[in-house]
Amino acid sequence: MYECGSQIRKSKGEAQEATKKESIDCLKLLEGELEDKPFYGGKSLGIENECPKLIALVKRCMEKESVSKVLPDPHKVYDFVGDLMKKYGVEFW
Repeated sequence: MYECGSQIRKSKGEAQEATKKESIDCLKLLEGELEDKPFYGGKSLGIENECPKLIALVKRCMEKESVSKVLPDPHKVYDFVGDLMKKYGVEFW
């Protein structure tokens, strides 16, 4: 996922669209693997429609103090990624 995110920030046009699709495919694979498992941390960046089960799992995990207290503020992460994409001149999804 890190590599996909990096490529999304650095690419444009068709290459960026292909990388976005690859990212969604990776998330769907992760969603399938974690479907009935109790833990996963993270914050959605607009993938609710593509991976609803994964997002529901993330929300359940965020309700656990042991998970939520060790993760960075999701709004700060979102803003940071947005700043990186602006820096690279990439459209923010």
